[in-house]
Amino acid sequence: KLRNLLENGEIVEKQTGITGTGVTLGATPLGSLLFVLYRNGIYQDATDDYSIMGNAITMVTALVSSDKITAIYYT
Repeated sequence: KLRNLLENGEIVEKQTGITGTGVTLGATPLGSLLFVLYRNGIYQDATDDYSIMGNAITMVTALVSSDKITAIYYT
């Protein structure tokens, strides 16, 4: 099942040099129900951990350069 999602969606990984609260995606997700975000492999909740508007993610807690962000979504 995950394989189908990855083939039909887009994965964005930002592994180094991200600091602060902002992350910009390569495209705009179709909707929040089709969007999943991980920080260092840990699922992030859209209410508690981040917000998203268009292709811009705002993290509640600032990122450090060693954080790995992975977003999986449909475009």
